[in-house]
Amino acid sequence: MAHGIGISLAHNYFVPVFLPTDISNLALHLGYKSGYIAVDDDTIEDDEIADGERIKQWSDKTSNNNHAVQSNNADRPRYNDDSGYKSIDFSNNVKFFNLTSGITILADTDFTIAVRLNFQDINTDSIFGSTSTNFLRIIDNNSFTILINDSTVNNFDHSSETITLNRDYIIVVTRTGGSIGSLNIYVKYADDNSVVEVDWGSGAIPPTDPQEFLINNIGCDADDTNPLKANMKDFLIWNGTAANEQERKLLYEYLMSSFNNN
Repeated sequence: MAHGIGISLAHNYFVPVFLPTDISNLALHLGYKSGYIAVDDDTIEDDEIADGERIKQWSDKTSNNNHAVQSNNADRPRYNDDSGYKSIDFSNNVKFFNLTSGITILADTDFTIAVRLNFQDINTDSIFGSTSTNFLRIIDNNSFTILINDSTVNNFDHSSETITLNRDYIIVVTRTGGSIGSLNIYVKYADDNSVVEVDWGSGAIPPTDPQEFLINNIGCDADDTNPLKANMKDFLIWNGTAANEQERKLLYEYLMSSFNNN
């Protein structure tokens, strides 16, 4: 009898082999089907949010309480429960979140930013940022651009791979080397374990940009500017660590696992 209880408890409190906190310096974790709060205070945890409801807060899963919030009702993203897809929908006109506190990544500091999303349209859309000089944009289905605290354009183009609409992707941005500040963008299909990540720089020498990076908007670069047209499931920032290849692999497996998708 006791043995049976032990198995039940182990099942109910199952923890995956890897968690985002296993990569050091996790500063923000907006998680899939976690912490959505609708305008009427319905929550995703209570399974009370209906498809299309406006979301006023996506709660940070770390102890930092740096929630993604939106006080302007017209700018609030909506909950998407289309055929069970379940995500935050930024694609209807201009929708975005502000972070409770902007995250400043100091100059000469490594970082990792990861986002899982599904593009509904692509036309110079900002995935995150803070101003017209701090952002990650997807320009077209072959190209990304990063600006960090100035007008220096860091382009990432791929000659053979393309981003398609209505498909889940995990996009990871890293900066490595401290004062060197080497930038990389990696893209992984989030619905196909058999396909490895793609280095979106196509083997070119990575651009370098070690300047201070400010992030306080998700779904645009600055308020109401270059809005994202996508459904988003996860958004994470590690301020001080560039995830290596093995850590990225574990992160992909975590985001794609049944633990994180049921």
